[in-house]
Amino acid sequence: MAKKKYYAILETVATNKDMVADIAIIICDRQGAIFNQFAVVVKECYGDFLSQNDLAYADSYDYAGKLNSGRRMLASVVAVNHWIGQAFAKYNPELISWDLALHLDRCEKTGIGLGVVGARICLRKVAQNILFNSKKFLKFSGLDVNSHDSMISDDCLLPDLKKALEFVSVESKVEFTALEKARDAVMPVLSSLVNNKSWRKVVSQYDGRSTNDVGCVT
Repeated sequence: MAKKKYYAILETVATNKDMVADIAIIICDRQGAIFNQFAVVVKECYGDFLSQNDLAYADSYDYAGKLNSGRRMLASVVAVNHWIGQAFAKYNPELISWDLALHLDRCEKTGIGLGVVGARICLRKVAQNILFNSKKFLKFSGLDVNSHDSMISDDCLLPDLKKALEFVSVESKVEFTALEKARDAVMPVLSSLVNNKSWRKVVSQYDGRSTNDVGCVT
């Protein structure tokens, strides 16, 4: 029997210094069943998040309320790294994010250790191969999806992720915090793509050693 495969969906929200203020990682399988999840406000960066430039964003998504009610915990970088080490040792997941390079860069700047993670997949790049070039999607979207900019701010969903959500018949109105984006936006698209017959072919043709790879990066 083949060993069960798990995926770790990573999402972050950054301060105006591009440090991680809010991080979520969801461990799930290809059907979208969640086996573990972690969503915290990073203690070392929360002060910057409450600075004048970020305060409106923090207030708009009621981070103070989330912390007070227990919907979010305040955790140190050490605690974040401890959870990552334990969870990844247990599940050995493939790390996935819609814009992987962006979130890995933020984590590195913050001292969040994802350097020992094995397979890494940029879901947006895989989607460009499987979904965005399909006739059904192009007809559905009516957009030149290849012109979309993947490096836009956290205050709105990527236009192509929103279209992908609509295409897989999921409500695209999502709260723009790390856990909610990972669970309500990225995971439904992952579940749709990972069960596509072209998924493994698209991902496996890249060895993961180059950041220019369409599927995996290191």
